[in-house]
Amino acid sequence: VLVLILISTSITADENLDTRENEKVRFECRFSAQHDTQDKFLYFWAIYTPPSQFENIAVRSTVLNTAYKVDFRPEAGIYDLEIENVQYSRDNGRFQCRIKAIGTGADVHQEYYNLTVLTPPQPPTVAPGTIAPATENKNLDLTCSSIGGSPDPEIVWYREGSTTPIETTVSRGGSKDMPTTSTLSLMPRKEDDGARYRCAVWNRAMTEGQRLETTVTLSVNCKVDFRPEAGIYDLEIENVQYSRDNGRFQCRIKAIGTGADVHQEYYNLTVLTPPQPPTVAPGTIAPATENKNLDLTCSSIGGSPDPEIVWYREGSTTPIETTVSRGGSKDMPTTSTLSLMPRKEDDGARYRCAVWNRAMTEGQRLETTVTLSVNCK
Repeated sequence: VLVLILISTSITADENLDTRENEKVRFECRFSAQHDTQDKFLYFWAIYTPPSQFENIAVRSTVLNTAYKVDFRPEAGIYDLEIENVQYSRDNGRFQCRIKAIGTGADVHQEYYNLTVLTPPQPPTVAPGTIAPATENKNLDLTCSSIGGSPDPEIVWYREGSTTPIETTVSRGGSKDMPTTSTLSLMPRKEDDGARYRCAVWNRAMTEGQRLETTVTLSVNCKVDFRPEAGIYDLEIENVQYSRDNGRFQCRIKAIGTGADVHQEYYNLTVLTPPQPPTVAPGTIAPATENKNLDLTCSSIGGSPDPEIVWYREGSTTPIETTVSRGGSKDMPTTSTLSLMPRKEDDGARYRCAVWNRAMTEGQRLETTVTLSVNCK
């Protein structure tokens, strides 16, 4: 049983207490016997739980929540609160014992307790990932987040080889259901390529010296050649990555003051990756009903640029008109839908789906076939 004892007839400073779920806690609220006249004073316990929940627990000897018990003996200057089975969701917050004068509402006695129900944080996650692509002399933010801790965890960044914490910006979750995040802002240089940064997470629910850690490795792959006196402002990418570099690059020169563009150049960079083999629906055998519309879909993911997908009827080299939905990135499928109205004589007909993009060698195709099974009319 954890016990806090505070005897006062005035407003007291907050007391802090740590506990864990399912433990027993007792708060002792003690006051002068001059406040024992119940018809002149109102006694109550209440709790405030972040971010904005306020709840009365007890009024005089009456508890409003069966999770709590009170020892109400005003003639002895005692008004204690007991929690037999602590729960984070209910009890992590600021408890207050207050005595007010009936009629004026004046506070004649107050005591406050901050109860922290200890829970360890979850392992940290980092963004943009454990490998962080970076551009030379361009700001890079690394974030390290952890959820589930009570109290909010400490999150500290170190550069590998150093034990000195790096100054960061910390956003605290305020509860174990919200993440606490530490943001490390860097201005990488070329020589930082391969540098490792370590994020360490802990709170006082953990054993002494215990840390949850993860690391981020910088990949500094770009540099600029800035020589305006020679009319040169070139960008170089030494180790192209799809996730970072597939897109539209722009070089712009603006007039300070007016903001007018005085020079612009644009480059659409496609980082070539071949598509994955196609998949078909409803399958390589397609049940069909005579004179009833049938849609065959052929999809492929992973290609940059979006692959071409073409349907042919076996024995023909003429592409069939289809509806194509493009993925827009290699993480989304491109799909070609072939709509048919099968007849009985189409039973056993085979349709071929061919997939390719310019990341593949000339003439290379990824193919699959669908056979119609027209069984009913």
